[in-house]
Amino acid sequence: MAVFLSISPMAVAWQLALGGGLTGGVLAEPSGTTNAAGWQFLAQWTRRPRVARRVLIDLSVGQWASVGSGGGFLERSRVVSALLFFEGRLPLTYALRPWWGLGGGLTEARYDLRMRLNGQGYAVGYAPSVTHNDWTVAGTVSLPLDRSWSLALTAATNGPSRFSTVTLTLVWRLL
Repeated sequence: MAVFLSISPMAVAWQLALGGGLTGGVLAEPSGTTNAAGWQFLAQWTRRPRVARRVLIDLSVGQWASVGSGGGFLERSRVVSALLFFEGRLPLTYALRPWWGLGGGLTEARYDLRMRLNGQGYAVGYAPSVTHNDWTVAGTVSLPLDRSWSLALTAATNGPSRFSTVTLTLVWRLL
């Protein structure tokens, strides 16, 4: 007796996508703002669209280096986040129909390899590592390039630590 299991593509309710990209950020400190640049990898699960709406779960990990102004910090940041987005289609033209969405979630950022900078921007000493657990509010636009590839732009702000990021990611849909 043989048993055959067949799953049609339409039966799969969730789709998995993997991606990577570049991150830029701004961190507000009492001594001034800090600019950051780095990378991010992500895994996304999307609920198969119904009537041009979908749910997207975004799990990401990233790292960036930041350089503060005089009196700030030179540091490395490692970030892990879990976000939930509600997205809709934006039908600009027949061929150009990006997804756009709003969402939120939780982010953990660990700042280490921290060096305090004096007023002239020179490193004057090490500072202890710091970890922030924040809530996140984000907006995203995803432009499908074909059936498997898309380009996503995500802007997020986090609190209470007050850092904001903009991420450009190339996403490859597996299923």
